[in-house]
Amino acid sequence: MSALTDCFIESDRVSGPLAKLRPLFPPDRERVLPGTQFARGACRVEVHPDSLIVVRGTDLMRVPHGKLYRSANHLIVVSTDGAAADIRTY
Repeated sequence: MSALTDCFIESDRVSGPLAKLRPLFPPDRERVLPGTQFARGACRVEVHPDSLIVVRGTDLMRVPHGKLYRSANHLIVVSTDGAAADIRTY
């Protein structure tokens, strides 16, 4: 999502083995529930059960296996792929 700089600015990123990063995942209570849609800058974010879709004009970006969390003043995206995980803070 950091490719859409008019909507998201990445402030932190951690990638590695899922088993090592799982303790860093935000608590479930901070998860943005599937079905949620909201605007951020020129982008529209759609939260699906196991993915995120970000639309800006004619651009569409999909984050497979992504879950979105709200924490304080940040959005956190956690994506997993097999035994790997990626945590990005915006």
